[in-house]
Amino acid sequence: MPPYVNRDAIRDAVAPVEAETDPLLRMQMMREVAQDFLDRMTAQVSRTCLELKAVNGWNAGQVADATGLSERMVKRLISSRAMQTGVQNPLRRRDLGPYVDISDMVRVRR
Repeated sequence: MPPYVNRDAIRDAVAPVEAETDPLLRMQMMREVAQDFLDRMTAQVSRTCLELKAVNGWNAGQVADATGLSERMVKRLISSRAMQTGVQNPLRRRDLGPYVDISDMVRVRR
């Protein structure tokens, strides 16, 4: 099924900006709408990247190819989304278990 974009909703969101007659107020409204749209899209892209990595088991390169973003940006989005939602960051290595301290068994030659 092809993705669906509700272009009517986008037009409805921009309609008050287009109807504004004062150019200064119109510019302020455009900035606010653009920033809100950008924040929401960034949240959805980071959510999608995290799901592709954690749930589907994709690596960062595959996610980058699918989304058209750089691997560095994908890793950044995954890390920030994991921190925001409180889930374990799938980019970090898992704890391998209990560690044994062998420092007293190792002699340092001087």
